[in-house]
Amino acid sequence: MFKLLIVDDEKQVRETLCQLVAWDALGVGPVETARNGMVALERLSDYKPDIVICDVRMPKMDGMTFAGHLRSLLPECRLIFISGYADKENMKSAIRLQAVNFVEKPIDLAEIEGAVRQAVAELKRLEAGRAQQRRKTVLLQENYPTILEQGVLGLINPDVDAARERKRLERAGCRILEDAPFVVATVQLEWDGLMEAEERAALRKAMLLLLNRQPERHSPTSGMPHAGRMAGFCSDERLVLVLSGAGREDAERLVAAHLAELDTIRAGRVTMLAGIGLSPASTEGLPLSYRQSVAAARQLFYRKDARVLMADRREPESAFAPSADLLSTFRDLLGRNDAAGAEQLAASLFAQAAACRDGDVNHVKNVYFSLAVIALESAFKGRGDTFVRQNDQPYV
Repeated sequence: MFKLLIVDDEKQVRETLCQLVAWDALGVGPVETARNGMVALERLSDYKPDIVICDVRMPKMDGMTFAGHLRSLLPECRLIFISGYADKENMKSAIRLQAVNFVEKPIDLAEIEGAVRQAVAELKRLEAGRAQQRRKTVLLQENYPTILEQGVLGLINPDVDAARERKRLERAGCRILEDAPFVVATVQLEWDGLMEAEERAALRKAMLLLLNRQPERHSPTSGMPHAGRMAGFCSDERLVLVLSGAGREDAERLVAAHLAELDTIRAGRVTMLAGIGLSPASTEGLPLSYRQSVAAARQLFYRKDARVLMADRREPESAFAPSADLLSTFRDLLGRNDAAGAEQLAASLFAQAAACRDGDVNHVKNVYFSLAVIALESAFKGRGDTFVRQNDQPYV
């Protein structure tokens, strides 16, 4: 039901409208009255009507003056003017004040009912629009971290049109500033090997919720919230972080601060190292900066003195190529219980890997995994129990 206020200096008009119109059937109620614009203005703050039927000519404050105040105080209130003087200027004023209708006296109740029905229909459309906007806002809030994640993954992809991706984010209610430099960081994640997949998934979700909070700042041009920070998982082990409005001089400090922020929720279950690409001036440069950040993050695998590395501080890389007889030599040393020889081989291999800084980190890990398998085989040699069972996940 919508509240209605009748403003007219003629008592008979007020009483006739109150008593003879079936307001309930129109979806209106309660209905109150005021004898002039001054009294009506005093009632607005308490009553807050949804619809006002107002006479044009009244003592103390005329209808047009009152309607001007009404528009500023209750902009969505629907106005219906009634007057015995339907002159051109009054009509212009009614249009300017966005009146629903202008009904001439003597009053035709059917015409009043039609105008009220129109006002009620407009108010219902407004309510439906607000309800839809509320649903959209709730849906956006619930999915905002995922929307930004998809945006990040699109913007770092050289095959995706950056302008189209920006527009997609804007349709979701978030604007990316184009007049500021960007920082792109790749965070390499090393999960606790005993962590279950469900726990890793829960931690990844918590990280996204933290990093992809809805921004409070707004774009000065569109008034739309702009994302100063966006993050997305490329894989289980790789998180991409994009910061806007920050240049190279602030990059390491900001990324280190974000890692420290993530430390508060990971509870020591994952190690994080971050590489930072060169700062692009626009979103078109994000794919190249991302590739640079990946290379920098990989090189941190060989370093224990840093957690964050800028791409332009990387050292030269070369292919890690152990000797062809590495595994057989290692197996022979262990078979002869030559611990000193095995340790010397391992130390030599480590020095070679550290000097090469091969960007294919998985290749290096696989070499060491093969050595670990040989060591375990040697340890279990001669024992009655089986070393490796089929599909033995804890062993892997």
